[in-house]
Amino acid sequence: MPSLCSDEVLERRPADRPTETMIVDVLYFEGCPHHAQARDLVEDVLAECGIPPTIRDVDVNDAADAQKLKFLGSPSIRVDGVDVDPSSVALNNYGLMCRVYRHGGVVSGIPSRMMIEVAVKNAIAKSGNLDDVS
Repeated sequence: MPSLCSDEVLERRPADRPTETMIVDVLYFEGCPHHAQARDLVEDVLAECGIPPTIRDVDVNDAADAQKLKFLGSPSIRVDGVDVDPSSVALNNYGLMCRVYRHGGVVSGIPSRMMIEVAVKNAIAKSGNLDDVS
């Protein structure tokens, strides 16, 4: 199965509508053991999709920041403001804690590649840079 960001999937992206405006935030707290791995995965997915990296590392310093940022734990990844984990919309337990992602039967401290790819594809489609992707 090809990656969601493979050339055959993104080939219909119009060249005159670039995706440089996509912003990916990697929210974390100092000392998070998964921050670097999550950031590397984001960079890999964006490179595979041909999207110049516009990645912001957001250090969440305290409980007040966690509440203000609706921080579900470290690391949290948002593509154009939308969390990569679709199940996050039902969550509201904000705070300085490690985040756990579930994808299929796998539990991990970082989101799956597929979660990030889907979030990137959705952001591209929402911005009008990708038409009729199945």
